[in-house]
Amino acid sequence: MIKTVILTGEEQEVSDLGGFNTVVHNLGENVIFASKYPNIAEGADNVAQIPAGSAKLISTTNGTVYLLGNGTAELTGQDHDGVNLSASSGGDYSVIKAYIDDCDIKVLDSAKSYTDEFADVVNVEITDLKTGKADKSEIPTVLPASGGNADTVNGHSVESDVPANAVFSDTLYTAEDKAKLDGIAVGANNYVHPTNAGNKHIPSGGTDNQILAYSADGTAKWSETCNAAAFDAVIGTVSSSNRTIAYKPGRTKVLLFMWRNATVDNLSNFVFDTMLIKNMSSSMTAKEIGTMNSGLNTVCTISVDASGNVIVAPGGSVNNKYLAIWFN
Repeated sequence: MIKTVILTGEEQEVSDLGGFNTVVHNLGENVIFASKYPNIAEGADNVAQIPAGSAKLISTTNGTVYLLGNGTAELTGQDHDGVNLSASSGGDYSVIKAYIDDCDIKVLDSAKSYTDEFADVVNVEITDLKTGKADKSEIPTVLPASGGNADTVNGHSVESDVPANAVFSDTLYTAEDKAKLDGIAVGANNYVHPTNAGNKHIPSGGTDNQILAYSADGTAKWSETCNAAAFDAVIGTVSSSNRTIAYKPGRTKVLLFMWRNATVDNLSNFVFDTMLIKNMSSSMTAKEIGTMNSGLNTVCTISVDASGNVIVAPGGSVNNKYLAIWFN
């Protein structure tokens, strides 16, 4: 049932509306108050404030509503929870627009002539609400594990999937920078110095008065310098009765100089010969080494014995001078 009530400032009871709920339309120009309980007080619990031109659903009224205020109100009893629109709404859609978020809207047969206009109003309201916002259909329901692609991140172009552990910085890399980085081999910082000939370092060890000497291709070793401790020099005379040049313990080489023991009348008559004997030791195999020419066609035979001594066999009865330099 629909009833229209004139309000004069006093609380009024409106009954016999029928239905379980009541919709109160404020058709006046002032705010009115409505409740399913008597003794209405502004701001009290269970008291609805209804602005001018608006409507409010009062639930569980069972056909009786109490009103307070000035103006005109239209009351509709109904069993559902929506706001009924009827021809008596007079084409004023402010009621619809004000409560479109709060109520279900049902159009009665008597108000179907307003359906097209009502649809236009609703569409305009929805369009305004959507302006600048994404449509629900545009929101993805599932994202890929990689997070997907974005056109830009903080204004920077993103061309492929961003790794999970990526860190964005303010540094922008050019194509040239990327090409340079791509050209660096994996593990390039793991430098290993080459060990082939020409790249070897000075060997460890060494003591005072030692020098680096040849050991192998590209390899050096520490060796003794030419000082008094590095060699032993012996000068003597060999003859048919004294043919031995004694071995110097610990030495492995001997450089032998030999010349004739005679008065030199002319430098052109001074002749000497040299021989280098290697692999000397105090325990070796006796063997003949070779011959030396000490001048004036005097040829000496050179050999070594098992103790490392040098044995000189002078040619004829001529004595010969020698200089033996023992070293390693």
